[in-house]
Amino acid sequence: MYKVSATKLKANELKAKAIEILIKYKTTDMLQWLMDQNLSDFEDLNVHFPRGKKDERNIDESICFENSGNRYELFYLDDHPVKDHSGKFCLYYNDELVIQTNYEKIYGEYMIFKKIRWSNVDILKLSDYVEDIPKIVVNEKMLRSKKATQLHEEIERIEAEKIYKNIDLGKYK
Repeated sequence: MYKVSATKLKANELKAKAIEILIKYKTTDMLQWLMDQNLSDFEDLNVHFPRGKKDERNIDESICFENSGNRYELFYLDDHPVKDHSGKFCLYYNDELVIQTNYEKIYGEYMIFKKIRWSNVDILKLSDYVEDIPKIVVNEKMLRSKKATQLHEEIERIEAEKIYKNIDLGKYK
């Protein structure tokens, strides 16, 4: 049996600390949330979904946007010509690869779910995106909630008008 060197232990501690920071700021959850969205879901962000290849790998799914002068590109990249159950999740921040880790395809009855896995991170370079991505997502969620509330209020107003128009108590007022 081989003994893990002190250098390797320190390197693993560094990786664990970097992942802890992502978890602390909820960046891991927010990256997953972004990857789970559809184009029509966004209120504030001008997003696009590139297809084709990125760095010689097939794009399985993607979302790209700019916010406050920063460019965010999130990709599920598939290295395999035959679709299987995994690939690489990559985040490019201002054109620099700052996260590369695995993702897993989970086959449901009607859908394929994709889950970012943080246990085997290849690249993790922390910078401002750690705090910015959660703020961007919170803003999107807030705008969606506001829009849903406005829509609900409009529906209720229309229903009330319909009731007032079509219901009359006549002499029983």
